[in-house]
Amino acid sequence: RERLAATGERAAGTAALNTSVGIRRAVHGSTDARAWLVRGLEAGDPLARLAVTDLMPAEDDPALGAARAARAADLRERQPGVALALELEAAHVAEAAGRLGEAAQAFARALEVAPDALEALFGLRRLVRRSGDRLAEARILERIGDSLASPARAAEAFAEAALLFEAAGDRAAAAPIYLKVLHRSPDDDEAFFRLRTIWEERNEHARLERLIGHKLGRQGTPAERAALFVARARLRLE
Repeated sequence: RERLAATGERAAGTAALNTSVGIRRAVHGSTDARAWLVRGLEAGDPLARLAVTDLMPAEDDPALGAARAARAADLRERQPGVALALELEAAHVAEAAGRLGEAAQAFARALEVAPDALEALFGLRRLVRRSGDRLAEARILERIGDSLASPARAAEAFAEAALLFEAAGDRAAAAPIYLKVLHRSPDDDEAFFRLRTIWEERNEHARLERLIGHKLGRQGTPAERAALFVARARLRLE
């Protein structure tokens, strides 16, 4: 009986949350407001019925639809912070309810408002990771790295993106990402050696020489520096 009561409370809470999101989105002219209110209505939230009647009349009226779309566009232009918050709220509610496609669309709309919104980028990364699409996850991680203010955290994101590109078989795409790692973290040995390996396989001698020369400009043991001098000399002889 207690479990049934707890289940009922969770269902009521979810219904109320869907209605709340729907009302906010209707007020601001979002075109998907009705879908949110209908979910609240189907779950038995009495407020949803009132909201559908009062906030969403004449859904089939083209003029009303055009006015609502214009209001949403105006919100994105004049109050991007509000528009961003609405999209993120919709995305999180949809993700929690298991509506992953809908969540992805909301995160994508959030990024249209603010392309460097880390909350939306991390949300999309979670969703893509579930799908197992390594290339898509790598591209999102690169965007995360571009948006992070901390050089150390950005380097970590870029390194993970580059490894995913390699795992997906796209080593050519990984190379410029390793360069981004080295730009934020010049002493990252793994990024250096992975990039060096890629360019050796592709016979990118000019790039290899510049890469090794940059490494020689950093601190290193005598043995490491000697090995780099030899590697650069061999490149110049080829």
